Amino acid sequence: MGMEALFLSFLYAISPVLAEQANSTESTGMVHGGDYYTIPLGAQSQNGVEVSTGTFDPFEGVFYGYNEQNGLFIRSDKDGFQILDTLDAGLLTQVRIQFISDSERVLFVDAGLGRVFVYDLKDSNLTRIDNSYDFRSFFGFSAYIIKNLNIYTMGGYGEFRHKNARLRYQEDMREWIESSTSGDIPKPEELGFLYYVNETTAQNYYIVPNNSGFRVYVLDTPSGEWSFLGNFDIELPPNERGYYFNYFTNYRQVGSLLHVRGNVFYDYIDNEIKIWKGGFDNIAGIYAVSETADSVYCIHSKSGRGTSIYSHDLVVERLPMEPFLVESNFESIRPRHQVLWTYGIMLFIALAGVLTVVFIVRSPRELRLKRSTPITFHADRVELNSKYVSEKVLFFDELDIIFWKYMQQILEQNIQKISLEELDDTLFKGLANPTQRSSKRTKLISRINKELGYTFLTIERAESDKRRKLINIDWDVLL
Repeated sequence: MGMEALFLSFLYAISPVLAEQANSTESTGMVHGGDYYTIPLGAQSQNGVEVSTGTFDPFEGVFYGYNEQNGLFIRSDKDGFQILDTLDAGLLTQVRIQFISDSERVLFVDAGLGRVFVYDLKDSNLTRIDNSYDFRSFFGFSAYIIKNLNIYTMGGYGEFRHKNARLRYQEDMREWIESSTSGDIPKPEELGFLYYVNETTAQNYYIVPNNSGFRVYVLDTPSGEWSFLGNFDIELPPNERGYYFNYFTNYRQVGSLLHVRGNVFYDYIDNEIKIWKGGFDNIAGIYAVSETADSVYCIHSKSGRGTSIYSHDLVVERLPMEPFLVESNFESIRPRHQVLWTYGIMLFIALAGVLTVVFIVRSPRELRLKRSTPITFHADRVELNSKYVSEKVLFFDELDIIFWKYMQQILEQNIQKISLEELDDTLFKGLANPTQRSSKRTKLISRINKELGYTFLTIERAESDKRRKLINIDWDVLL
């Protein structure tokens, strides 16, 4: 009996339906209207297979899965379900897999880090590429892959303790190296998701889920310094908390939104958690090939929560990008310290209003002298004086602070008009999605003008080139 026949006999013994699919050259007909399809998974599926780890290719809309018990390596897309190979389950036990975009390959790495394998989809060949061993020390790590097979990881647990180490696997050296970091380093017990945004920002974001919400850190990669960005208090029902395929975060960025899990995103430009109000239940992943892609993939479970995302059939839906990114689709949650500052400042303004009335009666000249500086910067906020607002105007959102630091530079140079592109490049460094740039800019200008009580910023067309837009700044609004 040949190997192929032997393999089919084995499949008929464990799943006749699975064997028929493997032996068929025709499509299984899982296309539904062209916009979505079903990935048949789990013991409860009538025509699928159980897997223990998976990954998604957003370029082709393909799911890859691997079963650690029997070594089955599968592929599923809109045209059907296919068994690619039967790998050595004794060799590849407790692994995580990730699709590699630069070629038709899938990465296999130990769940506790260490050994690194690459499966070539063209040649159906598995190759080990490291000089390491199975560490069994970083279970629950999060990672991303850039520039071929350079893998960056953060956190994990093993050997009876948690770690907050940031590791890098260098393909040319074929080994793992620990990166030295400083500052507000995440605690060892904080297991989260590590994101690489783009080369322009040169930053990593580390988002840690906990019982009360999320904690967010940012790493400046050139200096290796961590900064803590805040606690975000969120209460979500179980069906909106979602799952995740693995802790790899490649392609889980939609514009400035980093998909964390379920209906939860982190907006790295606004430093806000965004909740997708119209999202699906039990989301396993949201993927886009780039910030400027025309569509996103949303993968969600057809059934209720189970012990694993792989215990039920999954639905893959393709959604248009622009309607998805509309601001009204999301509920914004600011960090706890900014919320507390808002309440504190409102109380302060109420008390200050009473004191100011008394102070004006007693010493109007002294008050005018103290209001002579238009912009004052503090560690966590910006204070301004407007002709049209009796109290001090306060800004403490991160994007607002960046804006006013830029305005201070413009004021010192006595500049009244700037180009729209110049403002965007300053505020939205690294954000390539034009829809989000426009939306965030419009929202910012509206907010600034409203808080100052008058039109401080106006968009107008350049006289020399009507296609070019400028921002006119009315400095007379500030005292």
